[in-house]
Amino acid sequence: MAARRSVARPPSTPAASRPLSAPAASVVDRHPVAEPTPDSDSSALALASRPPVEVFSRKPGFLQPPAPPRYPSQARRRNQQGVVLVEVRLDVRGQQRGLTVLRSSGVGSLDAAALEAVAGWRFRPETVEGQPVPSRVHIPVEFALTANR
Repeated sequence: MAARRSVARPPSTPAASRPLSAPAASVVDRHPVAEPTPDSDSSALALASRPPVEVFSRKPGFLQPPAPPRYPSQARRRNQQGVVLVEVRLDVRGQQRGLTVLRSSGVGSLDAAALEAVAGWRFRPETVEGQPVPSRVHIPVEFALTANR
C-alpha cells in the first residue's frame, strides 16, 4: 500500500525572485483613463485629484516567497482536494486591503486555509510608469494529495 502525503501549494512564484523590471504592459492590464483636453483646466484638475486607477496584476511580486497553506488534517483524512481561487486587493504600498474567495474548492476548510495562508503573504506594490498604484490579483491555491512510493 502506498503512503499518501499531502501537498498544499502556493502559486508558482517566478516574480518572487526577480524585481518588477519587466515592461509595464507585460505585467498589468491597464484600464483606460481619460486624457485632459488643453482647453479644459477644470477637467485636468478633476483628473489630478482622482485616486489612482486599480490595475489587474498578472504576475504579482512578493517581498518574500509565500509560505504554503496548512493542509487541514480533517480534509487530508477525508481525501479532500481542490483549488481555491483567491482575489487579493492591494493598496499603493502593496499591503492587502481585501481578500475574497472567487471560486471555492467545494470544501470549506480548504477555502479557509487558503485565505489564512494568503493573508500572511507580503506583496510588492504594482507600478505603472514608475508610480505605485492599487492593484488586484487572482491567486489559485491548490490542495492535492499525492502518493509516496
